[in-house]
Amino acid sequence: FVPIGMLGVTNVALGVSPKLGVRTFGELVAKSKTTRINIALPNTSALIVNDVLARQGGSAMMPVPYKGGPTALTDYLGGHVDAIIDSVYVIQQQVTAGTMVGIGVASLTQSDLLPGVKPLADQGLPGFEVAGWFILFAPQGTPADVLARLNAALKKVSCSFTAGRVT
Repeated sequence: FVPIGMLGVTNVALGVSPKLGVRTFGELVAKSKTTRINIALPNTSALIVNDVLARQGGSAMMPVPYKGGPTALTDYLGGHVDAIIDSVYVIQQQVTAGTMVGIGVASLTQSDLLPGVKPLADQGLPGFEVAGWFILFAPQGTPADVLARLNAALKKVSCSFTAGRVT
């Protein structure tokens, strides 16, 4: 495959079950050291965030990798895992529904979609930012002029979801 261009970018966030009784990353880290907390990781961005949370933030949550977001969210809602790292959009929907507590956003600024949820960079992980990328590819051997036309068209419709702002 060869890249055509970027479709968009989205920040990821960390959410936990209200049953855990935590509201901040520090509280979550402390609880993870005394209580087994299973965390759903539905994508590569989530794996990276969780690794940083463990290595630099001191989190001791038990990672549970998934092949995608829908299955991870279903298991979270079913009570099979206690926490999840996913797109700010997924976390925002669950926080609004009251089924999740937003703990932190993996960005340098607060997300408009998760007001009151501090960036992890402000909770002991200075400079920490991870975003998910959506990139469009074409089969290897696609003519250069076709790639150029597709890239130009993509630039007209692509957007950025960084920090919860669509641009």
